[in-house]
Amino acid sequence: MASIDLDHTTGLVPIFPLPEMALLPGELMPLYIFEPRYRRMLADALAGDRLIAMARFEPGWEGNYYGNPEVKKIMGLGTVVAHHAQADGGSEIVLRGLARVTLLEVVREMPYRLGRVDTMPEAVSDPAKLKQLTAEIFGMLESLCGQQDHPFGDGECSGLPLEELPGRLVPLLQYDVETKHKLLSCDDLVCRLEVVLKGLKSRERQARMAKLLRGKIPPVDPKMN
Repeated sequence: MASIDLDHTTGLVPIFPLPEMALLPGELMPLYIFEPRYRRMLADALAGDRLIAMARFEPGWEGNYYGNPEVKKIMGLGTVVAHHAQADGGSEIVLRGLARVTLLEVVREMPYRLGRVDTMPEAVSDPAKLKQLTAEIFGMLESLCGQQDHPFGDGECSGLPLEELPGRLVPLLQYDVETKHKLLSCDDLVCRLEVVLKGLKSRERQARMAKLLRGKIPPVDPKMN
């Protein structure tokens, strides 16, 4: 399974909390960094391992945003793959999700939180089910996406780590934050790919209804169901 080896880093990562945000392995997330404390965070990350852990606030954070409200222990660890400084001192960046991690301890609170994290385990409860899910997912992608808007390029599917699949499909499936946090929290890859397949089936139904409304395909005969 592809994951970052924290033994070859300091094991300490800056924590960037946002209200309704979660970063999945394989996901590309554009962000704009403008608060002074997070400008400092970015500068330190770029000078070091280029790692940032995206955290989600626990409920009740609103009254203490400029302090350090509690965050959920399960986070998405990403690396800065693109950075463009702005004239106003802010920065546009792109994070690429690397791993699901859990927060072990906060070792510093100011000017931004620095935490010690560890990668979460990867499990496969049913290898046969995993193989079936994978085949069904890639089959649905072929039917849903044309050549130009397919989320993976030619030959890319064969080398894609399956644990990155939910994150790579974020632009297509547009998970809500609760679904993304569920994907981060679940150690079983079978469970995570079931969520992906459910999302693809929903998109397929939406696409079929859109075609029906445009009169592109005949309605399904109820007797055939």
